[in-house]
Amino acid sequence: MFGEKTETIVDDLTPLNKSAKQQRKIASTIVGGNLTLVSRMIETPLIDIRGKILLLEEVDEPFRKVDGIIQQFKLAGYFQNDNAPIAVLLGKFSASEPIEETQVNNCLERFAKELDEDNVPVLQCLNIGHGEKNHPIPLGTNAILQLGEKSFLTVQSGGVQPKLDVSLFLTI
Repeated sequence: MFGEKTETIVDDLTPLNKSAKQQRKIASTIVGGNLTLVSRMIETPLIDIRGKILLLEEVDEPFRKVDGIIQQFKLAGYFQNDNAPIAVLLGKFSASEPIEETQVNNCLERFAKELDEDNVPVLQCLNIGHGEKNHPIPLGTNAILQLGEKSFLTVQSGGVQPKLDVSLFLTI
C-alpha cells in the first residue's frame, strides 16, 4: 500500500481441479473481487475477464445467490473459448449459517470441475476475502500463477511506481 513491497506472494493455494494440478506457469493481469460486484460490472468497460486471472470472493451471501450468479456466468458463456479467464482463483466465501457455507463450498467444487472441461484451472485460497487472515491482492496488476501441487501466486504491488530512467530522455 505504501510502496514498501514490490510484490505479494500467496503460497497457501489449493488446486480444485485437474487443470490446476498440471505443472505450468500463467502470467496475466489479476482482476475481479467480490462476486456480487463482479456480476454487476461484467460486460461493462469496468472489467474484462478474458485471458485474465479472475479472483472471486464473497461474504455472507446465501447459497442460492452464489449459485445463481455462477450459473448466470456459465450460461452467458463467460468461461468458454475466447471469453474465458485464463485461471480462476476463489477466495473465502463466507456464509452466516454453517449449512449455507457447506452448500456454497459444494457449489464452488462443482464449478471447478465443470471448468476443467474447458481447461480453466481453478484454485482456492481461504485467506483472500473478508476472513480473519486476509492476503492483500491489488487488482489490475500483473501476476504470475504457478500451478501444480505446490501452487503459488505472485502479484505485483499496485503501489510501487517504476523508477524512470532519465538517461533515456537525455539521448539525442
